[in-house]
Amino acid sequence: MENAINWNPPATLYIYQADLYCKPCGDATIEQLNEALDKDIHGTLDWSNSPDLYEDSDSWPQAYPKWEGESDSPDHCAQCHRFLGRHLTPDGVAYVQDLAAFELDRDGVIGEIVQGWLDYYGIDLDSIDGEEMKNMTGHTPGPWEVTGPNIRQGETRALLFVQEKPFADAEPDPDEQAANAQLIAAAPEMYAALVDLIEQIEAYDRLHGPDSCPISPDAARAAIAKAELD
Repeated sequence: MENAINWNPPATLYIYQADLYCKPCGDATIEQLNEALDKDIHGTLDWSNSPDLYEDSDSWPQAYPKWEGESDSPDHCAQCHRFLGRHLTPDGVAYVQDLAAFELDRDGVIGEIVQGWLDYYGIDLDSIDGEEMKNMTGHTPGPWEVTGPNIRQGETRALLFVQEKPFADAEPDPDEQAANAQLIAAAPEMYAALVDLIEQIEAYDRLHGPDSCPISPDAARAAIAKAELD
């Protein structure tokens, strides 16, 4: 998808059945609808008695200039994924900043799509650093490592001490203790993977329609909610 994106926004957009389209894709949809109406010689579709359908975006693509209105996230054409360049609300700017900071923290580099948004909107990332990213989630940024009885961030900062002796009289299982430590140390990466999964599902739904992704984000959201501070 990334390599195919046209970053030159059209001047005119279409909205049709709750999705946004660039002008060429919207024009093509109108042409397809007109062809269907031309073939409807028996009036099965009954459009001749419902002229208001041509003014309803659920029934017919409606054109409007891209500079009208604002969006809470960057928009792309639902068919060809062309960037549409609509104005962002303050929440939309924050969305791009947060996603860019997340990708930078996770991968060490910002992906092509998010970088394209940053460049087009001139969004500044200088105010977001690792400490601010920590405050977004409440936990110390990863990676975490198991070093003997400790779980550390990097080489110097101890986070947790895995108790070597049990609270009861039973002998501890060293294999189980080691497995618990590894699971705890993997928490930042698992948290980031869940956040990324939710973002991918939401991006899919923005392109293809609400709840169109076959994967539900509910379990991931519930797990994240348990990990975050109230």
